[in-house]
Amino acid sequence: MHLYNDMVTSIDRREIGTLVLLDRAFDTTDHGIMLGIFRRHFSVGDTAVDSFASYLADQTKQVITGTESSSISQLLTSTPQESVLCPKCFVTYAEDVT
Repeated sequence: MHLYNDMVTSIDRREIGTLVLLDRAFDTTDHGIMLGIFRRHFSVGDTAVDSFASYLADQTKQVITGTESSSISQLLTSTPQESVLCPKCFVTYAEDVT
């Protein structure tokens, strides 16, 4: 309620309010563990797992703020968040937790 009140107050004052929410769940998905789950629990064949591993291996990140930018880093965890596969990969990964 405090956050909501702050946002409404900003609007009433004709100020610009910004809310940034960061979801880390998809960022913690370990590629090796996920691929192992595909093999063990879902009987995904080696060719399909190798193809998916290749897809994950090409994922990179870079942070850009204004005119500043970080170096490009390869992701060893995370699922491609612009992909329709992201939620399915995470659910598959989280299935092993139970």
